[in-house]
Amino acid sequence: MIPRTVLALAASLAATAALAQAPVEPRFNQVDLQAEVSREVQNDLMTATLAAEANDPSAAQVATQLNRVTAEALKTAGEFKTIKARSGFTNTFPVYDRAGKLAG
Repeated sequence: MIPRTVLALAASLAATAALAQAPVEPRFNQVDLQAEVSREVQNDLMTATLAAEANDPSAAQVATQLNRVTAEALKTAGEFKTIKARSGFTNTFPVYDRAGKLAG
């Protein structure tokens, strides 16, 4: 009876190890932010800067993509009454290939 118990336990551990090492599919366009507080303070301030990047031959498409991401981020932040969120600095740069020619 003991050998069966040991065999069952070994099989269970092997299955658990196999599940723990299952490949994880890559996730894109996701941000995870996590914070912990270790002590209380009377007034605290945290400043966070989020950046988004887009690449497309059309400047209008880049603007559309970035405006959508910005709107979603502001909407999410707006769900929390204690958070002040705003959009700010934006900048675009042309992309050149190795020959120095404008790409796209």
